[in-house]
Amino acid sequence: MLTINKNMLIDKNSLSQFLHSDHFSLFMFINILSFSLFKESVQLIADISQTILVVSTLLAITLEWRFFIKNFIFKMLLLALIAQILSWLSAKFYIPDLATPLPVLKSLSYLFFFFCIAFWLKDNQKKINLVLFTFTIGVIFTFVYHSSVLSEIQRGLHGIRIDFHYRNAQYGSLIAGVCFMFYVIYTMLHKHLLSPIEKTFCISMIVLFGLFSIILQSRQSWLAITISLMAFFILSLLDKKKYPVKNFMIGATVFILLLFLYQVPFIRQRLLVGFVHTDDLHAMLTFHWQEVKDFSIGVRLKSWVEAGRWIQAHPFFGTGFGSQTYVITTSHTLPDYITREFRHLHNSNIETLVSWGILGFFTLYASWIYILKKIVSSDSSSFYTKALCVSFFIYWIIINNFESFFYYRAGQWVFSVFVGVLYSVILQKEHNAYLEARNENIRH
Repeated sequence: MLTINKNMLIDKNSLSQFLHSDHFSLFMFINILSFSLFKESVQLIADISQTILVVSTLLAITLEWRFFIKNFIFKMLLLALIAQILSWLSAKFYIPDLATPLPVLKSLSYLFFFFCIAFWLKDNQKKINLVLFTFTIGVIFTFVYHSSVLSEIQRGLHGIRIDFHYRNAQYGSLIAGVCFMFYVIYTMLHKHLLSPIEKTFCISMIVLFGLFSIILQSRQSWLAITISLMAFFILSLLDKKKYPVKNFMIGATVFILLLFLYQVPFIRQRLLVGFVHTDDLHAMLTFHWQEVKDFSIGVRLKSWVEAGRWIQAHPFFGTGFGSQTYVITTSHTLPDYITREFRHLHNSNIETLVSWGILGFFTLYASWIYILKKIVSSDSSSFYTKALCVSFFIYWIIINNFESFFYYRAGQWVFSVFVGVLYSVILQKEHNAYLEARNENIRH
């Protein structure tokens, strides 16, 4: 029996060495690039790569379970699985018609797919940058794949709100906006290291994704971009090593540019369209949200009021994924135009609370706060990594307060790539420490 166990240990070590070999690591990196490039265009290729990443990670977990079982994010994933089972039981008890025959464990768990990307990237900065650049090319390819981009841009420059025939304008603005934010941060913090060709490429990407973000005319994207970049400029000013005076001048220039853009007729019209009804602002400030007349703002606020009642009735575990649709279709207070046309609540946080309650909400935000805190407090994290981490989470949280991107492919694509590369910085250090301790134990 001892001999068998010893042989099994050797076999496990050999398989573990294979998983971490250069050839297999390259294979996994190719799959990460494939996912980053094709997720919202040639979905079959991306789905195959995603499956390979998941299966390989599960194999690594079985081989190195002692490491994973101590990992905080992995614990949150397990808790997310439990939350989904409890929400299913809650639906079985309170709303049997809504409950599925078996618990659905995919929707909340999908937001932990970044763990797979992080594990196989191994905090390789060149690979991390290449993944992010590939993602941005994937965004351009997505627009090209779904539409005639040049004709769409031409229509957009004439003030027509476009969507590149990709879902709707909100989704396009999500993926274009995060690319714009990334290139601004990357270019500013690497401008002294970039060759003239690289600098020209980055500036061209800033212009292109800035143009995309403008003509898609999504106000929540504009808000998220503005605040996330403001946070970046503030961090730059506080960091004495990053040329605070020069960065202040750049920030002031950007602010002046925003004021100039406000004078563009279709941008100004888009910003002011929500305040056409003079009584709406008073209704919003006094929390009489059912009286808001603006269509876009009214849909959101009235849906949130209805969801609030649902959350009060099922606060801890929710009633499972699909509840967000049930809230709308069974409402006796929402206007007909909402119950007929909409099946989501235009707010990822509210949908999380409706579906999985406080427990599901906790698993997500505990994970994100953990990653943010680890990166920002680490002396080994570069200022670029810290700035990108803070700005991304600000962007992500703001834009998801007005749409339900947590549970749609576009949002999961963005989140998996960006949080995957950020968390790779933390995960690799933890895994290296585990491997060193394990090897030391084997030698003794």
